[in-house]
Amino acid sequence: MFDIDITNDYISGSSNAPHILYLPTVLPETVVDSKDYIVLRFSSNGLGGLVVNIKGQNGSLNNGSQSIPSVNGDLDILTSGFGLRNLSVSNSSNYPTYLGSPNISSTPSDFTDSGPANKVGSPSISFVRLLDTSGLPVHNGRSAFVAKVKVSLNVEVGNFSEVLTVIPVSTF
Repeated sequence: MFDIDITNDYISGSSNAPHILYLPTVLPETVVDSKDYIVLRFSSNGLGGLVVNIKGQNGSLNNGSQSIPSVNGDLDILTSGFGLRNLSVSNSSNYPTYLGSPNISSTPSDFTDSGPANKVGSPSISFVRLLDTSGLPVHNGRSAFVAKVKVSLNVEVGNFSEVLTVIPVSTF
């Protein structure tokens, strides 16, 4: 089972497709968080666990004439960029010896919630690992991500977009 939701309640919120994540108005040189979260819910009986991969169609937020790059780093230091940061993970506490826990990927893109508050991972144009379950089956796993963006002074006002593709793979 794999479910994606865009919701302001990353514990129990739910939504229906199409899944569109809106960012509020972004002021230059300020890091802004999405008001809603990307929430993944998953279970897998794959004895090799579950791997969830992500990629962006463009590797940037685009509006036709300008782009804001997908970045892997601290937006407080970078002049502009966007990315995802993990907020929480959980899984069923039943049979913890036999079930994997969601591990958020830190390489090649660091989506973890460790380090500076505005550190993000890059959903680049090639698939990168978003999370895995340590090579074990998982039951009622959940992980929530917030999108963060920062623009420089030379980015003109506009509507920017990116298409993210998320693929779960159970391994046996």
